[in-house]
Amino acid sequence: MRFKLIAAVLALAASSAFAQFPQPTIDTIQPAEGTARGGTLVTITGAGFESCPPYLVGCTTATVVIGGRVAEVVEVTGSRVVVRTPSNSSGTYDVVVTTRGGTARRVNAFTYGSRAFVRLLLPTFIEGEAPGAHDSRWRTELTGFLRGSGSARVTDDPDAPSSGVVGAGTFVPLVGTARPGQGRFIYVTTEAAELLTLNLRARDLSSPDNLGVEIPVIRSAATFGPDSVIAILNVPIAAQYRQKLRIYDFDGELGRTVRVNIDGVVTRDIVLSAAAESGDFPEYPGYAELDLNLIPELIGRDAVTVTIDTPAEGRFWAYVSVTNNDTQQVTVVTP
Repeated sequence: MRFKLIAAVLALAASSAFAQFPQPTIDTIQPAEGTARGGTLVTITGAGFESCPPYLVGCTTATVVIGGRVAEVVEVTGSRVVVRTPSNSSGTYDVVVTTRGGTARRVNAFTYGSRAFVRLLLPTFIEGEAPGAHDSRWRTELTGFLRGSGSARVTDDPDAPSSGVVGAGTFVPLVGTARPGQGRFIYVTTEAAELLTLNLRARDLSSPDNLGVEIPVIRSAATFGPDSVIAILNVPIAAQYRQKLRIYDFDGELGRTVRVNIDGVVTRDIVLSAAAESGDFPEYPGYAELDLNLIPELIGRDAVTVTIDTPAEGRFWAYVSVTNNDTQQVTVVTP
């Protein structure tokens, strides 16, 4: 009887402890920047970090993710976590602390490398022209507008100090690519980022009536992940169309895997290509694509919903291009 009573008391104490884990909060992050190669010791202060009672052997306390990548935890107390940063590309990232009590996030709280540039993704970019199906000829047209009276750098190569300088008004960014039709990163000086408007349009030159389709230029704030779901709704799937799902890893040096679900009928685990880097500045995102019209389980459907489960690390974006087989007109379906 005494043994049962002790066991009941311990079980009650354990369940009570689990029910009372505090919600973590973040007050400060010092230092707020480090090298792109990683290894910087960062101290995060706040509350609710040590959420494991001392009698629970093997209980995990805080985990820290910086820019979609898990940091090495060096020390944890209730009000402080010390971590060693993982490597990452240059840029400014969120810091996320997770305990059994919940998650605390500080947006744009840690910068790798230079603070001078903001990274933007051109999901589709063609330098010159590229052939398409049914004798179509495609070109992307990128234009920009800088408000105010100053100047900025808008460049595909931040390491080239004299490239991409533009003044106020309308301009055409100079961008080259070795991967026609796939994603390409460009960079803009941070102080001008909020003054900049970019328009990216894909156009079929073989059709004089084709005015093109606009493709969004993606900033880091528009990406998804880690551990989130990208939902692309109402994608036309009838036989008169071609549909291609395009997936991008904004931090894709590693070549990560995402899970694609289509209407609960089809599931695919897709490995994205690794990004290509130039110094601290990636030139291309991780990338993968999937032709939906080649999936037999979808034959006969009018429209589908595509969801993409992102992994525990990384930031992602995706869209579906839908091409009319008769007119070659493209519709972009975004999250």
